[in-house]
Formats: sequence, structure tokens, C-alpha cells
Amino acid sequence: MFFDKLDINNKVTQSNDLVIAQYKLSLNEQKIMLCLISLIQPTDTDFKVYKLKIKDLLDILDIKNKKFYKEVQIITGNLIRR
Repeated sequence: MFFDKLDINNKVTQSNDLVIAQYKLSLNEQKIMLCLISLIQPTDTDFKVYKLKIKDLLDILDIKNKKFYKEVQIITGNLIRR
């Protein structure tokens, strides 16, 4: 599911396990996780696939250098491994 615009007012309710797990994530990894979690609706009854546009990732992570694809690839690769 693509979304057109990030809504910074989305609320995220987290279990203690998720809060504790975030201590093992870098700041950028936490930002991505919270952004994706905020897209989940309380009425969702099944898992959905959510996709972030690269422009949105750059905004979330505040990446401004020219090697942004590589930087995003490293961050998301780390998330997958964790």
C-alpha cells in the first residue's frame, strides 16, 4: 500500500516488547519502524504490505547527501537483519 503523504500526527501504540526492542535500533531505523507502524490501522484484520517512497524516506531520515540510495540500502538492510 502506497501513501501519498506522511501524516506526522499518526499515533503509535506500542507494547513494552517493542519499546525495549527499539533500544537495539539506530535512530534512523527507529524512524522507519515508527513511520511504518503508524500506517497500521486499529481496524486492520490482516497483514498488509506497506511501501515507502524513496523521497519520503529521505525526508524521514533527513538525508541530504548524494549517496542517499546507498545510505537507505544500508539502513534497511540492517533492519531486515535485526
